[in-house]
Amino acid sequence: MIRKINNTMCKLFSEHPENHIFAFLSVIARNVMTKQSPRNKKIASLLSVVCNDWLGKSSVPEENNHPELYWQTIETEHFIVTYHQGTTRTANLVAKIAEEIYPHITGLYRYRPKNKTEFIIRDTDDYANGGAYFYDNKVEIYSENLDYILRGTHNWLRDVVTHEYSHIISLRKALKFGAHVPAGWFQVFGYEKERREDVVRGFPNVLVSYPVSGINIPVWFAEGTAQFQSPSKRFDYRDSHREMILRDRTVTGKLLDLKQMSVFGKNSIGNESSYNQALKKVSGVPADSIYRMWQHNLEETYSGRLQVVNKHLKIGKALQDKGIGNIYPVYSPDGKKVAYLESRSDYLSMNVLVVKDLKTGKKRALAGPVASSISWSPDGRYLVYARQTEVPSTGSTYRDLYIYDLKRRKEFRITRVLRATNPDWSHDGKQIAFVIENDGQTNLFVLELDEMIRLKNKESWQTRYYELDAHRLVQQVPPERKAHWQLFYRKTKFWGKAIRQVTCFTDGRQVYHPRWSLDDKNIVFDTSIKFARDIAQVDSHGGEIQFILNRRCDERYPIFNPKDGELYFACDKTGIFNIYSYNLKTGEVKPHTNVVGGAFMPTLNNKGDLIYSLYQNQGYKIFQIRRVNELPPEYLAYDTNYEAKIPQIQADDREVQALPAKPYHRTFSPLGFMPRLLIDYGTVKPGFYVYSNELLDKMLFFGGMDVNKDREYNIFTLFEFRQLKPTVYLEFYNQTAKIVDDYSDPEGFTVSNDKVKVDFNLMEADLGLRGTFRRFHWKLNYAYSWYRAKIGTHSYFVLADQKTEIFPTIRYSYLRGHSASFSLKRKEVLPEVDRSINPRYGYYFFLKYTRDWNRFLSGFNTNGGDLNEEYQKYYFNKFELDFERYLPVPATRHHSLSLRFQGGYIDQSVDDFFHFFAGSLIGLKGYPFYSIEGRKMAIGTATYRFPLARNLNFKIFSWYLDKIYLGTFYQYGDAWSEGSPDFKNFKSDVGFQVRLETYSWYMFPTRIFFEAAYPLKENRNKNIEYKQEWKFYLGILFDFDLRFDKVLRKFK
Repeated sequence: MIRKINNTMCKLFSEHPENHIFAFLSVIARNVMTKQSPRNKKIASLLSVVCNDWLGKSSVPEENNHPELYWQTIETEHFIVTYHQGTTRTANLVAKIAEEIYPHITGLYRYRPKNKTEFIIRDTDDYANGGAYFYDNKVEIYSENLDYILRGTHNWLRDVVTHEYSHIISLRKALKFGAHVPAGWFQVFGYEKERREDVVRGFPNVLVSYPVSGINIPVWFAEGTAQFQSPSKRFDYRDSHREMILRDRTVTGKLLDLKQMSVFGKNSIGNESSYNQALKKVSGVPADSIYRMWQHNLEETYSGRLQVVNKHLKIGKALQDKGIGNIYPVYSPDGKKVAYLESRSDYLSMNVLVVKDLKTGKKRALAGPVASSISWSPDGRYLVYARQTEVPSTGSTYRDLYIYDLKRRKEFRITRVLRATNPDWSHDGKQIAFVIENDGQTNLFVLELDEMIRLKNKESWQTRYYELDAHRLVQQVPPERKAHWQLFYRKTKFWGKAIRQVTCFTDGRQVYHPRWSLDDKNIVFDTSIKFARDIAQVDSHGGEIQFILNRRCDERYPIFNPKDGELYFACDKTGIFNIYSYNLKTGEVKPHTNVVGGAFMPTLNNKGDLIYSLYQNQGYKIFQIRRVNELPPEYLAYDTNYEAKIPQIQADDREVQALPAKPYHRTFSPLGFMPRLLIDYGTVKPGFYVYSNELLDKMLFFGGMDVNKDREYNIFTLFEFRQLKPTVYLEFYNQTAKIVDDYSDPEGFTVSNDKVKVDFNLMEADLGLRGTFRRFHWKLNYAYSWYRAKIGTHSYFVLADQKTEIFPTIRYSYLRGHSASFSLKRKEVLPEVDRSINPRYGYYFFLKYTRDWNRFLSGFNTNGGDLNEEYQKYYFNKFELDFERYLPVPATRHHSLSLRFQGGYIDQSVDDFFHFFAGSLIGLKGYPFYSIEGRKMAIGTATYRFPLARNLNFKIFSWYLDKIYLGTFYQYGDAWSEGSPDFKNFKSDVGFQVRLETYSWYMFPTRIFFEAAYPLKENRNKNIEYKQEWKFYLGILFDFDLRFDKVLRKFK
């Protein structure tokens, strides 16, 4: 009898849904938790749907836990402001502004939140942004003031606080399902047809996870209302930069249509049909007609205003007209070369420092990306600039100064954690002026250099402490503060003889681009405190600032002409930015360019040649005018009396009252709920997700479940604790499945017409740490697996005895496993608009080591009169590697080639339960998942991808179709268990893929892929022939690439 039971068990215990379903559940869960966006705030980015309104500065800093921060809270009648050390002024000013705007914004929308709105103030990175998490009734603001070449200068905090709070009020009022139900989910999992008798269900080949949003507002409407703010309290309006962008698109015929205007940063796109109806209802005119009227009005307006300008254009010759961000040009001291920043992608922050020989036209790329203006040393050997640099101890990214030696072709860092930017080399070569930022406050400093030959000398490095609230550099921390000095100071270092502070502003004044006077006695700079910029100067050793140009218009980017000492600058006095000069003795102002777009960032050589950055054709280009001359002012006539049209904004924030603060106590968002409907292997499984997040993202709970009519269910929960530098996480998965199998006795002693019911119950718990180090994502994980089964009661007929026996219900465990793993992952892809659908520059790297300790069922015995499991121990080491390289195809604009290698190795003989499986969607796509297996695995994939259409600009219901790419691929590989690889047995396939990038509900990226693969040879495994036939895959997710970092085993 035991033999018969054992035969049945050996068949049935292998017929279970193995734990690759946990890997799949994890992927889907994170697919729900996280969307790909410019600001990836984990669950909050999706569930609170962040409105990121200040995109285009540097890319969003990597999320780090920052346990070093001490958080405090101040409270007003309608707001709670939480901030960390070093942001006291910003926090109190935000509280003041929020209360001032409260009645104006809530009154406009006739909506007041039931609870106080939370503001979170951060200054952990050199980064400026604001985000409204309207489901959480929370706003996050980085305290650094925005300095962005596509935006005019405004009062940053008043603008961003009013803007984001307008989002909170307008969007919360528009919620369809309330604040606790942000979305619902429709999901479909389909599976391969599996021919193996020991496999219940094949590997997934259809993966659909589609949201039904709880809000349906087009981005153009949400952004428009937030920029409008309130008629009675407004700090934003269309400045000359925005006017320049709109004017340039209009005159070049590149004005966005209604559908395209729903795009914001290529991340939130949607269907505005309902709002078209609303516009028609309110105005009596359809939205399309309103758009055409607006377009016609723009064309007429600009045609009339530009009549005089177009007759007298003064632009010069293009030196660099490719790319969108060629900025900060500066002549070499001998005037024979020009250095500038050149964009290398669709994003301005991804640039490279270039030196161009003006005689030969040859260019040389030096370093990048660079995060500031640049300057030459007087001898022309060195260039100084700032770069965004990670601080390993905290994960923050700060700007620090670097020097590039053109002779040695080496880069040297000269500051550490100083938050320094926009350097300028003095004419005597002994000093560098630059700006330091902290808590939204900027100040001017001077670094006194050592001899350049000592650049490598570590003894030339000195330590200073930046006092966070007083904005001063001090040599030592006072004794009374040494115990907790990190609450008051930031430790910095610099290379050189000394550093001195020139200004000590604490009133919010901004300093931008310092430039030395020709005698090195003074430093000029552009500056602002409310709207627009002015130009001032200060003694290089400190003192009161003196304004040189202080009109209502915007004056910026000052530089002295080395030939005659006149001050050149960019100004929008006519409504268009042009280059002007100012005579310091006579006060005479003369124009030198006359452009349609905008002229910025002038630089001159000793001959009087001018190079500048021209905004034209939707990008910044480098242009040169030889022997620059004065133009008649009337040639520049564009918008008469432009300065008088600039709104007067009354606000004085120079003095800020400090409110009483108390230590922060953890606050959690109310429990959120998202219903879901899952179609899984043809059965309907209704379910839900629930979540709650701590205010500062220090703790997270996310869970979900689904169940069908047969009471088969999936349950998972994820907990994260981010109070320490690494994130501590705990994950739990539980899945049940039920099958009905035919009775079988391989030896023929018994027969039965009964069906055998088998229930499986799989549980896994993961505990681990994860974090980042030098741009690598690392993960240390412990997993416990417990797989159980139950064979139901059934009857069978014993042929020898000619009688019927009853087989009782048996419960058993067939796997108890422990594993410890460590993995490293890094993805570096050049930011481009098409980087998700078609990455062309960069790589993906994943390496994982796992140590397994498993007890796996091998049979049964009746020792002691009971039925007992017998286990085989499988202890082994496992190594996994996944590397993919993304390459551009020469002589093409948007074609790419990706080369991928997947490898695996298990160092001991193991049951095939633990094998690598090398087929299906995540392996050799021309073969079923279970058709290729072994202890060793190697797969190579080459994919060629190209666009079919990059601007579909088409909508279907809630979907906006953006772009479509076609790819072809070839794969070669195998999995085997013994010996070296036998390349004669390696399998190969070819196929094609279609990728469609769409957006749903105005804010959800929706990536659709269809793939077809054909095997180039037949395969045989477990006595099953796998013939050559097409295999197909379909996915609708948030990303195109599926990569599992959890263990994958047989899905039986």
